[in-house]
Amino acid sequence: PKHVIVDPIFEFDGDSARVESTFLFLNQAPGEMPKVIAWGRYLDHFRREAGAWRIASRLCETEAVGT
Repeated sequence: PKHVIVDPIFEFDGDSARVESTFLFLNQAPGEMPKVIAWGRYLDHFRREAGAWRIASRLCETEAVGT
């Protein structure tokens, strides 16, 4: 399985940031093309601490799940 994050939108405010992005989970059976098995979006809040950005919180909004 693969976890892909695309189209992040960042909003910075000093040492904090809000990020909205789309996620996809893909699965590939042997000999087949990968299939999207779930997608949705992440609503993340980041904080900069000691010069490093860390995820402070994450809300996962799943839009669809396949088989």
